[in-house]
Amino acid sequence: MNQKSNTIRLIYPQWQGGIVFNWMPDIPAEDSSKGYYLGARILNMLAPESSQKAYEVPVSTDAKRKVEKGIMDREDIIKQTKSALEILEKSNPEKIVTLGGECSVSVVVRLINDIASNYDIIGLTIAEPMPRIAIKLRNMMSKLPLFK
Repeated sequence: MNQKSNTIRLIYPQWQGGIVFNWMPDIPAEDSSKGYYLGARILNMLAPESSQKAYEVPVSTDAKRKVEKGIMDREDIIKQTKSALEILEKSNPEKIVTLGGECSVSVVVRLINDIASNYDIIGLTIAEPMPRIAIKLRNMMSKLPLFK
């Protein structure tokens, strides 16, 4: 019995939440995070071909670089997140392979705070392969009221 899996490939070249200009002083601040955009495209090229249907989240390439409510380029991130959710709603996948995105922990922390203020959270899993980001995330999350 062969069952076809409903797994999609979501290309998500979001770069706005990343704030990396302080690590790359030779690159203009408004351009420094755009490597995430290119990275998503490269990941998609390098990923093995599969039968997964691919969707790409439309992402703005305009560099506004504005912090709002503690999140860099919040307006763009919200718009792009809504687009991603629309794709997921229409495709209704069982599994998602996501290629791209920036390592913005401020978005995750803000999201957890917002959810925790309205709902009881009984479980949370975050996979982060970059140790420096994982440490920063752990330190930020330890200060959340949810984990005290």
